[in-house]
Order: sequence, then structure tokens, then C-alpha cells
Amino acid sequence: MEGPPGKKQRLEDPGKPVTSANKCINFHFAKPQSTDSKLQASDSFQPEFTHQIFGDDEEIHGFEGLEIKVWLLQPSFLAFVDVGCTLHRPDADDVDGEFRKHFPSVSFNRQDLSEKLTREAVTLSADQLGKPIKESLGTAIYHFNLSTAAQAIKDLHARIEPLLLFFVDAACAIDQEDADWDLMLAVRQHNGSPQVVGFCTVYNYYAWPDRKRLRLSQVLVWPPFQRQGLGRLLLQSVYTLADQVNCVDVTFEDPTDELQLLREEVDVERATASAWLPELAAKVAAAATSGPGDKENAPSHPGVLDLALPKDCEARARQELRLTKEQVRRVWEVLLFKQKAMQSERGVSMMMSLIAHRLSCNRENTKMAEGKRVVNGDGEGFVMMRFPEDIASRLPKSTEPEGHDGSTGAAPKESDIADMVETRLQELVARLG
Repeated sequence: MEGPPGKKQRLEDPGKPVTSANKCINFHFAKPQSTDSKLQASDSFQPEFTHQIFGDDEEIHGFEGLEIKVWLLQPSFLAFVDVGCTLHRPDADDVDGEFRKHFPSVSFNRQDLSEKLTREAVTLSADQLGKPIKESLGTAIYHFNLSTAAQAIKDLHARIEPLLLFFVDAACAIDQEDADWDLMLAVRQHNGSPQVVGFCTVYNYYAWPDRKRLRLSQVLVWPPFQRQGLGRLLLQSVYTLADQVNCVDVTFEDPTDELQLLREEVDVERATASAWLPELAAKVAAAATSGPGDKENAPSHPGVLDLALPKDCEARARQELRLTKEQVRRVWEVLLFKQKAMQSERGVSMMMSLIAHRLSCNRENTKMAEGKRVVNGDGEGFVMMRFPEDIASRLPKSTEPEGHDGSTGAAPKESDIADMVETRLQELVARLG
């Protein structure tokens, strides 16, 4: 998998006009036979990021009155870019060139736009989409292995992928010919035509001895369709796929706080549906807060022994829910704190100790994992070895033997754990609302 594009540095003429790229770019969804004048304001949305295209400062130089309209034709996602301005200096940034680098088959001709909008046919047939992996909210989720998908699906993905640069920080392209990449498309029918409203990509990692780990790499719902439950539906579909292929667990590639929150909501719903986990949480909470506990055998963090999910139950939860050890423990915290007994002063103190213990264990595990890489051995075997940081950073991570989320961050400092505990407690309190 390719790394994210490097952020650009620039030295500019201080007298050159400057425009915020985030503010002058507007995306519009267009449909066959639609025109500029017929588009409604709800069809427009602006980017969250532009530094991966226009540099760290997210600025475009050399224009006055700059307006950039990016038309995206549904469902093919052919792109049309209309650049307008009141002043264009000869040494202005090459806006057209930057879009050509990233958008396949992009057009800048308004006549071409009108003609293609008129004649563009629906490109997603029932045969191309196949059978949905999940349906809800008037939306169907379709699953494809990119390396074996129909060419129309590959072309569609190639046109959709550049949009990640505008909405996902440190987005990067993926290799469609890598057999381990899967694609999920969220599709709605609008006036009898399919409309792609979001997508996600999933990588299949090897898990010893003969299984897989799924890692959610990229997920995006277009802004006009956000806050409608579609992100949740895509995550649920990933777990449906995980059950179908009997993978070990599902991990996430450096999830944002918002995605982690949604992930936890989905995981708690699935855990609650299992019945036995909420019942166990109620019993553990009642027992832990009803007496002084076993002080003689208590660990250094008071309350951890009484509240911790038993090892056999943790293993069962991981197997049934396809969760990592870390995620099972986070879900367990939510189930525990939902119990009224845990919302007392004593219960809160015990919860804080449990959270601190988890974070401390994570810190030690992260430090131990730093620099470890898988190296091919003789035949079909491999070994896990530790390398110096400068060497390890250049070696591929071809397996995920421990089942943890990908992250570019280092292990948290011990001094930060108290603040992290407080933040986590606030999250748990918010979930009660």
C-alpha cells in the first residue's frame, strides 16, 4: 500500500493574491440531464482538507475571485471541474494540473459537461452490483474484492478514491490488483437510478495459522448523506463480512475520535444483543460494589480485580464479536458503567482504576511492539523480529499477529494517563444520556 502524499512546502511572492482552497472549492452531485441552474443548495458541499493537493497552508495563489466547482456525475463519478475567477495571473498555481493528477477522465470544458450530463448512462447494473451483503435505511451495501471485480467497479473506485484527499487526513491510494483489498459500496435508488452515497475499503491480513484479520482502512459517506446512519451501516456490513469469512477480528486503521465513537456504539449494540455479556456486567457490578472485596489479593489498581472481565469470558466475547482485546475491554467498560451500582462514588472510583489499568497495559504493549516486523523464513514460515526504529519503519507489516489497530502515534506517556482516564470517564457518562 502506498504511503500518503507528502505535504508541499512553498515559497511565494508576498504580493500574489491568495485564496483559501477549502473555501473556494464546492462539490456538486449531478445527474443525467441535470444542469447548473437546476441544482439545489443541498447538492453542494465543501472539502474538509486540501493540504494534500494545495500544500500545508491549503491556499491557492495567483487568482482573485476564485471559484472552483467540482461536478460529480452520479453514479459514474466522472468529474467536471469549472474554474472561474476575476483575475488570473500568469504565474498562478496550476489548478487544472492538480485536479488532472488525481481525477481520472476529468474535464474542464463546460460544453463537454453539458453533453456528458445529457448522454451519460447509468453505469451500475444489477449484474455488476450482485447481491447486497446488507440492506437497511433504504440503502444496500455491496461487497467486492477489488482484484476480481468487474472493470466498471474498478473504474468507479478509481474515480471515487481521489475524494478521500479532501475528506480524510493522510489519505492514500490502494492497489486494485492486490487480492487482499475489498471494497464496499453504499448504494441508494433515486428516481429509479442507483446513487453511490458512501464506501469503505477493507484489507485482509493474514492471521496465524490459517485465518484472516480484517482491517477497515478507509470509510467515507458523502457530506450530504452524513448523519443518516450510513456510516453505522457500513461498519455493520464489515462485521457481516467478518462473520462470513470467519476472521479472527476486525481492526481499524488509525481511527479518528468520531469513528472510534461510532465503532464503539456498534460494538456495544452487538454485545448487548448477545444477552450474556450485559447479564455478566450486572452481576460483576453488583458483586464489586456490595462489599470491601478481596484486599489481600487485590492488584495495585484498586477495583481492577473485582471489575475485570474474566479471561474465559473475554476470549468468548472476542470470538463471538470479532473484536480485539482492547476493543472488548472498552465495550466491557460501557456495559459496566450502565449499571447503576457503578455510578456511585465508589463505583466511579473503581471504574477509573479499571480504565487506568487498561491504558497502562496498552502503553506497555505498544512499547513492546515498536520495531517488531515479520520476516519470511525458510519455506512458507516466518519469524517476528525486532529492528532498530530507522530500519523497522522501512519494512512492511504483512501480518497482524496481535490484532491491534493501526496508528501512527507513539505510546502515551505515563503522565498523560490520568487525563486519558478523565476523558474516557466523560465519554462513559455521555453514553448514559
